[in-house]
Amino acid sequence: MVETVISIRTARHGDEIQIARVHDAAWRDAYQGVIPGRELERMIARRGPAWWRETRWPAPRHLGPAPRRWQPAI
Repeated sequence: MVETVISIRTARHGDEIQIARVHDAAWRDAYQGVIPGRELERMIARRGPAWWRETRWPAPRHLGPAPRRWQPAI
């Protein structure tokens, strides 16, 4: 019997490049030939590392200095 152990952790700063690569590969595999090539490329490009960084660790959206208790999600 083969036993496979998988560990899953919360994404951290610096993971956005790898997340974007996985997203890219998954979408290409799933949608190539289903969504026209140019449109698929546009859809994939919109979810690059910067998008994942901003989505996962957004900058605080307020006016004035950040509250002392605010800490970026890590």
